[in-house]
Amino acid sequence: MNTKLIFLFSFFLISLKSYSNGSVIVFKTDQEITVRVKRPISGMYNSLYVNAALSLFPHKEVCYLLSPGDYGSVSCEYSSGRKVEFYVFESDSVIVNYLDGKITFEGDNAAGNQYWNNGRIRDGWNFQQQIKGAINDALKQNEDLSIALNRVAHSPFSTETLAKIERMATDKLISEDFSTLLNNYMRSTLANTTLDELEIKSMTDSLGSEKLKRIDQLKDSIYLSLHVDDVLPIKFSSLYISSYYHRIYDKLDNMEKKLLLGKFAEETFGPYSHWLLSPPKVQYQMLFDVFLFTHYFKTKEISLLKLYEYLSENFPESEAMSIMLKFAVEEEQEKRIREKPVLIKEPIKSLHGLTNIKELKGQTLLIDLWATWCTPCRLQFRYLEDLHKLLNSYQNVTSIFISIDKREQEKVWESVVNEMSGFHLRASESLIKDIKEKVFDGKETMLIPRYILIDPTGKVINANLPRPDKPDELKLELDKYLTPKKK
Repeated sequence: MNTKLIFLFSFFLISLKSYSNGSVIVFKTDQEITVRVKRPISGMYNSLYVNAALSLFPHKEVCYLLSPGDYGSVSCEYSSGRKVEFYVFESDSVIVNYLDGKITFEGDNAAGNQYWNNGRIRDGWNFQQQIKGAINDALKQNEDLSIALNRVAHSPFSTETLAKIERMATDKLISEDFSTLLNNYMRSTLANTTLDELEIKSMTDSLGSEKLKRIDQLKDSIYLSLHVDDVLPIKFSSLYISSYYHRIYDKLDNMEKKLLLGKFAEETFGPYSHWLLSPPKVQYQMLFDVFLFTHYFKTKEISLLKLYEYLSENFPESEAMSIMLKFAVEEEQEKRIREKPVLIKEPIKSLHGLTNIKELKGQTLLIDLWATWCTPCRLQFRYLEDLHKLLNSYQNVTSIFISIDKREQEKVWESVVNEMSGFHLRASESLIKDIKEKVFDGKETMLIPRYILIDPTGKVINANLPRPDKPDELKLELDKYLTPKKK
């Protein structure tokens, strides 16, 4: 039997197996390599939790089965650093080739997955540029924004892009599910890009009250025009959906918010309480995303155990619940081991004033300047353990976290730092003024996160250290100022 017939026969058997047990992904490569697979969990989109790490060998096929219900977006990362995302639907057999450094697809919806990884990104970017250009031109020429955006939606480029998707469906190159996916992606790109651009424009005072009013009216009409629960896919419309429910949540009074939260405190959900307004499917997906994001990036925004308690009461037992319980228990164990944070409540008016704090006297200080609302700041928290080890290799150096949160955000700040260790201070207006002068050259805007090194007298010796996620660069800088401990 020749090689081609053997391949067709084996692929036929795989297809039968996928039909009876779900779907199958077949990995093929020409090198010895590992691929980490992130598949849907309990039917929900997942881009963080690694379900399996598969060892691949040259010219040997490795099959990975998806259970019924776990269809949708699959993300894979090869040990070479190459990443790929593709879609698998019910009874699909998808072959992922990583050959000669290129990724190609065979099997069901091969053309769709190839387009998703190449043409879709290019077309989406072009679509975004057209939308931004249309909004800018309409505002300059005092044209009706709705008419300008409608022109983009019916432009030759948009028409050809949608026709391209339709041709793939007509020629049976993609399934009906994949066709719906691509069409919805273009629709969500229109909604997300338009809202983002309008949000930016609404912050520009120079436009005048009349234009700003028109922008707000258009934003409202967009939010009302699409039913987010059914029309837009959760995965690539999360920002749109989040804005949608944020707008509703912000209009609730305190009593309505209290009724929504029920017996759970607002701290259970942190800045994500608005998801409680969404239908069960959307709510479960988004709070699951929040849970994984908090766990992997150590953002400390919520208590994993408290969020798990809420979800376990409101949603059925599933694979997702098992994963969340495991991570929640791990977090509680870490808390018991971790040292308690030291919250400095005494008023500190300057960087020099930090040197008068009893526990910090005689120390060189590495300042982590941050805020609870700053996501990039909190993403750096996942590297704190490595930073602690690095600082521990030097003599007489301590880190301190200085938050620029305002007084009305003090409770949020305390809830976050209580999940951490180390020294913490919420900056006074006087201290912020001193930092602006000595670190940001008197500029009003402070770009954070910022890592600052001051000597034991309070003098700034480095106003912009590399971030903790770049440990080699950070060590090179610290070596210039600090003395290593004797071994």
